[in-house]
Amino acid sequence: MALKDIIKFQLKRVNPFQGLVIDADTWRDAHSYHRDQQRLHMLAFHKIGIVEGLQVTANNPPDLSVNIQPGMATDPEGNVIIVSQTQRYRIQTRDKGITYLIIQFREVPSEPYQPPDGGQPTRILEAYRIQEREKLPNESYLELARIDFDPAEEAIKNAKSSSNPGKNEINSSFRQEATSVTVAPSVTSEKPAVPQKAAAIPQEIPATLRRQSPWVTPYWEKPARICIVMA
Repeated sequence: MALKDIIKFQLKRVNPFQGLVIDADTWRDAHSYHRDQQRLHMLAFHKIGIVEGLQVTANNPPDLSVNIQPGMATDPEGNVIIVSQTQRYRIQTRDKGITYLIIQFREVPSEPYQPPDGGQPTRILEAYRIQEREKLPNESYLELARIDFDPAEEAIKNAKSSSNPGKNEINSSFRQEATSVTVAPSVTSEKPAVPQKAAAIPQEIPATLRRQSPWVTPYWEKPARICIVMA
């Protein structure tokens, strides 16, 4: 994650004290803090993309629809997307050219409502939206597949060759897979230091050191100099 993206996060948490008024703003701030912490962790320590599943396959028998398998992903804003059931999507375009199939994180107000009949939704469902696009959007998204669509063909098919999909075949080669961020160890050409022979330890320990706490370990670099090292 780039520094310019990390510094967008301004973390603020609730300061609890006796008599604090708990209203909608307080609840919102409390939950936003934990959500932002989670998003920051996902962006700083993981590479965003598809974690598992979400494969796109042709319908059986083949037609102009595809099936998106259950799975999980993290979008470029650190939001977690979960698809719990297989979703069938029918391609709408009839224009010849590349069609991008994408998934986007969405928040949907949900039940229960207060009051029950036509009131305000009391929950937010963290959901998603599956779309086809003629070009990739500027807003946050993850690509599931792309299809070089030809309206003359009557069906979408699985690719015979994953490295070279043909017309109306599902191309999954541009999917971004999520991984953990790893830091490569530094490489040095210098030779490792050769440990020096330890200096002789005086036979008699000074009286001042005998009174030291058992948590303090004495050692001597040279017979004439006394050093104290905290264990």
